[in-house]
Amino acid sequence: RDGVSFDLTALCHQVAGEMKGYSGDAEVRINTERSLIVDGFKEEMHSALTNLVTNAIKYGDGKQVDIDIAPSDRGIEVAVTDQGPGIPPEHLSRVTERFYRVDESRESTVGGSGLGLSIVKHALEHHDAELKIESALGQGSTFSFVIPSFRRENNA
Repeated sequence: RDGVSFDLTALCHQVAGEMKGYSGDAEVRINTERSLIVDGFKEEMHSALTNLVTNAIKYGDGKQVDIDIAPSDRGIEVAVTDQGPGIPPEHLSRVTERFYRVDESRESTVGGSGLGLSIVKHALEHHDAELKIESALGQGSTFSFVIPSFRRENNA
């Protein structure tokens, strides 16, 4: 595998900072206490995180978005959670398909091409990670993945 070592926590903070002008009233919070270094493709991970956070802001009804990052027994787990209306169960298996939209009627108000989660899925595949989606109607959604190439913690 080609790639570089990079600080995933710092990358999440970078994405949150880039979203400040876009997020309106939504607050993007990073929940971790340490720098976590991974081996991978930084630009692809940036793209995946940007798409996940953008979606969480757009579909989260302008409420808080949480990015949780933590070591697990399988690598580093990253979860992006919104407080939006949730995704109907019948759509969960299809939301990562190219151009798939849960609700076509929202297209004019929220925008987007339906490519974001497809981009996320492909970026994660290059990191041997799989996107997991949990959603409950009226309670929001969590998009998570585990990067198995966790290298070390940097507490500095």
